[in-house]
Amino acid sequence: MKSEKPRLFNPLILVLTVTMLLAGSCGKSRQPALEGSYGSVSESEWNVTLTLKNDGVAEIIMETWKVGEYERRDAEKTTGRWSAKGNLVTVEYNGITDTLVYDDKLSLAELGYKSGAPGLKQIRAADENSIIGYYSLWKLPHKFGN
Repeated sequence: MKSEKPRLFNPLILVLTVTMLLAGSCGKSRQPALEGSYGSVSESEWNVTLTLKNDGVAEIIMETWKVGEYERRDAEKTTGRWSAKGNLVTVEYNGITDTLVYDDKLSLAELGYKSGAPGLKQIRAADENSIIGYYSLWKLPHKFGN
């Protein structure tokens, strides 16, 4: 009886292996680069800026000013932590958790534009003490609303 040696380059095994590798890599979506600053756009006397730093630190700055006195605005800075799973971003600060979704084409309709731009938007009921609230935050720098 003749013994058969295992074939290392069996064409069927090679095709199946390559197919599985390609299917696995195609199924993974690339996480967006979330680090950076995001700002609200307001015609009122306030502004919110959220900065997501690459070390997991989140910084939120709420600026307010009196009509016509933007140059003399007050800024309140709050720090916390952020994390992400895919395009979902969780920001935790002062016992509050905000859950936002990143959208690379977040609608600009509330500003009167028909297009979209990279940004973050709250996806669940905001805590009444949330600094971010329901404000849309677009990646900075942006050229609209200035």
